Amino acid sequence: VIGTFPNGGLQRWSVSVAGTRLGQAANLINDIAADPVIHSGKVFVGNTGGQLIALDAENGDQIWTAPEGAVGPVWPAGNALFFVNDINELVRLDAVSGTPVWRIKLPSFGDTEPSSRRSQVAHYGPILAGGRLIVAASDGALRSFDPASGALIGVTQIESGAASAPVVAGGNLYVVAKSGELLAFR
Repeated sequence: VIGTFPNGGLQRWSVSVAGTRLGQAANLINDIAADPVIHSGKVFVGNTGGQLIALDAENGDQIWTAPEGAVGPVWPAGNALFFVNDINELVRLDAVSGTPVWRIKLPSFGDTEPSSRRSQVAHYGPILAGGRLIVAASDGALRSFDPASGALIGVTQIESGAASAPVVAGGNLYVVAKSGELLAFR
């Protein structure tokens, strides 16, 4: 991760994000998978190798590190960070300390029978909208969770499954389906 000066783009600081979660073949790749997010003077960034860090946005100093990979950007809200980790869990961390508050296991495979596990489920998001955390998935579910407890509060079906993270605009939630359709929800 490189921090630059806004005028001129000269490098201000540089930090490596490294981590290896044993037992997960995909996690041997240490590339940054979670777009860096800046919130309250901190930069949050993670990789699929089992590492999430918080950096001081001004100087790149490490504030904390958590043994959690991230497959997409974190969603900061107040003193909470929400994200889907590298082992298909929806996680809430304390944004100040990096300690886990709760974690919820998400489906990993499209088929439940071990002999027919053909496709790994991809999870997109989460986003926080309407007082709930929303995660879209390639298994055809748009899941809503309580941000305080992590409890599942609703599931809406997406016939062909999701192919993108949900976004909210104008009071609507939008998701691109694997069929190529743009779906809108209220």
